[in-house]
Amino acid sequence: MSGPRALDRGALVRACARPVHAFDVCDSTNRIAAELAAAGAPSGALVVADAQTAGRGRLARTWASPAGLNLYLSLVLRPSLAAARAPLICLAAAAGISDTLGELAIKWPNDLLAPDGRKVGGILASVSLTGMRVDAAVVGVGLNVNQRSFPPALSGASSLALIGGERDRVSLVVALADAIEARVFSLEAGADGVLTACRERSATLGRDVRVGDIAGRAASIRDDGALVIATADGEVPVLTGDVEMVSSMG
Repeated sequence: MSGPRALDRGALVRACARPVHAFDVCDSTNRIAAELAAAGAPSGALVVADAQTAGRGRLARTWASPAGLNLYLSLVLRPSLAAARAPLICLAAAAGISDTLGELAIKWPNDLLAPDGRKVGGILASVSLTGMRVDAAVVGVGLNVNQRSFPPALSGASSLALIGGERDRVSLVVALADAIEARVFSLEAGADGVLTACRERSATLGRDVRVGDIAGRAASIRDDGALVIATADGEVPVLTGDVEMVSSMG
């Protein structure tokens, strides 16, 4: 078993057929990517860091970002989409990651889970609009790759190394960026492919869940990306929220 090893930034730049902004350490790849997008960065621009000091997940949660082990990346993408379809971008990114890492299941809307249900990665997507169209999307990914131990506070975490062995992070960055980009741009022609992938690879559907005050069975993912929860009072669509898996609704 190898220990932490710095990401080879030179090899990454040579391997990527896209603009790459690589850092040993930064505060947040999403923050940098958002600034690049606002400054006119082209679609496909990639920000990668070997470590982050202020990584964030959804709902302003801290994302632990140790050096030399995992992946922290953000993509600037400019798909031609109506603003109403922006919620599908996160699902498209999840589908792209699962295209590359078929062992991971998708927990709606933005988590990647190991076969045992522990969390391996997360996605944070944000968009800027021009009128009622998407101008730019920033898709950030935090993925536990070669980390084999976690503090007690992260007992629900796992990694690719724990599932199937250590990975080369440079080749993984290239594969993930290409797959995410392909899935996001596939939304221009329609969402069927993304939605089918997310439904088939879902760790949420068929489970008893709670999202805020809404509790019931996760019944389906609607065409606009909403999670439909079958409650005692009928089906309720949820467009955003933190899904809690519950063992039984009692």
